[in-house]
Amino acid sequence: MAFGVVISDAEGKKAGCCYGFRPGAVSVMEGEATAVLEGVRLCTEKGLSDVIIEMDCQRLYWSLVNKKSDPSYLGTTLDIIWSAAMALQRCSFSWTSREGNEDADCLAKYALCNRLAPSSVEVFPFLLNSFSS
Repeated sequence: MAFGVVISDAEGKKAGCCYGFRPGAVSVMEGEATAVLEGVRLCTEKGLSDVIIEMDCQRLYWSLVNKKSDPSYLGTTLDIIWSAAMALQRCSFSWTSREGNEDADCLAKYALCNRLAPSSVEVFPFLLNSFSS
């Protein structure tokens, strides 16, 4: 499983990212929830307090917006996301189409193909620098 997270400012300029690979098979929903959790953690790490977390998984989006508890394996991850989001001054969730999340998907594929340990960086990996303009 791999994840990719992109931080953009209000004008859409890329301000950093995180990505990584974790061994094991997971569902699409669990993978997306991991990316959202890593995104909230990255915002906290960077000292951001007014954020919009955007994702391309509608099921996860509605679960987070409606604070719908999940008794399955995903429930613990959702609880951690809500807790971390509450620690921010202002945090909201947003949905975008798959095309709107292209940069994050590209980072996830890069991490998966290279089996990269989770990390956060200010500058996009060399192969992905075209996204940072």
